[in-house]
Amino acid sequence: MIECRGVSFSYDGAVPALDGVDLNIEDGEFFCILGGNGSGKSTFAKHLNALLQPDAGTVRINGMDASDPELVYDIRSTAGMVFQNPDDQLVATLVEDDVAFGPENLGVPSAQIAQRVREALKGVGLVGFERHETHALSGGQKQRVALAGVLAMEPRVLILDEASSMLDPRGRKGLMKACRALHARGMTIVMITHFMEEAAEADRVAVFRAGRVAMLGTPEEILTRADELAQLNLDMPASCCLGRYFVRRAYPFAHRCVRRIWSPRLRRLMPSEVEQASRGSLPYPSWKSLTALFRQTTRTTRRSPSSSYPMFRTVIRSVRASAAAGISARSLRANRANRLSGETTPAARGRCAMYR
Repeated sequence: MIECRGVSFSYDGAVPALDGVDLNIEDGEFFCILGGNGSGKSTFAKHLNALLQPDAGTVRINGMDASDPELVYDIRSTAGMVFQNPDDQLVATLVEDDVAFGPENLGVPSAQIAQRVREALKGVGLVGFERHETHALSGGQKQRVALAGVLAMEPRVLILDEASSMLDPRGRKGLMKACRALHARGMTIVMITHFMEEAAEADRVAVFRAGRVAMLGTPEEILTRADELAQLNLDMPASCCLGRYFVRRAYPFAHRCVRRIWSPRLRRLMPSEVEQASRGSLPYPSWKSLTALFRQTTRTTRRSPSSSYPMFRTVIRSVRASAAAGISARSLRANRANRLSGETTPAARGRCAMYR
């Protein structure tokens, strides 16, 4: 869908904003671009719908050369862009007129325009704002109107240049929900963001530095490289930070709890495993083996299962969460459980562990 080869660009002819960028974005892919301020993210995005022309190299959108002036209209019909500042994109006085502006310029029939406007406003949560004046809206509402205007054009590629920067947490969740729905329908999405949790939902991630692609790969490969991200003024997602913490703390703590509470029984039941645990070399146990151990323990002692199982379950789930190592980005996308305030984190085999 998008092919960039050796793309270079400079605003003043001296300092390069882009320096030999090579990237391929596949049709239907959710692609995220990260990077510090001044790294060239927005400049690259403006090349994707022919707002800027490269000084060197080529940019092709769906096979069309972005440097060809005769193809600019077709390229911008194919790739819709939402800017960081919505005031740069709003052109009409009323919300419904602004959302209808794009389809009208594409020659869409009036009946279809009205339907597209309704669907676009519903998709961004602005139903009932049709007759509101755009200048009276808040910054977040303006951003959603700008997004609705692009969605009404039904582009094949949606480019979001930090479109969530002016949205509150609920608005960002709504934006990501809309992006997931569009991606599920086959739309190619290119998202520029500083929110690492948003990047965790992408298929691939590129990190820009000084106009070049510093890192490229899946979220699991990129977002867990803490040292390299810190050098680029970026942070790891909160879910990955929590996972690293559990790897360092929760797993040894869980084994200490097991040894302290059941050590006399464990030495009789599983002496070799206890010896390994004391040396810190005990491998991550499976849920099945730990459950069997609990049953043996409750049979050997006079504790009733109802009194001992809750504590045992808490300890074991801590161990299992440590084995998940990370609450990786893929687990985040699969389980939708990145809720630090809600105390739910994805664990192994699709389970959720509760920490109190």
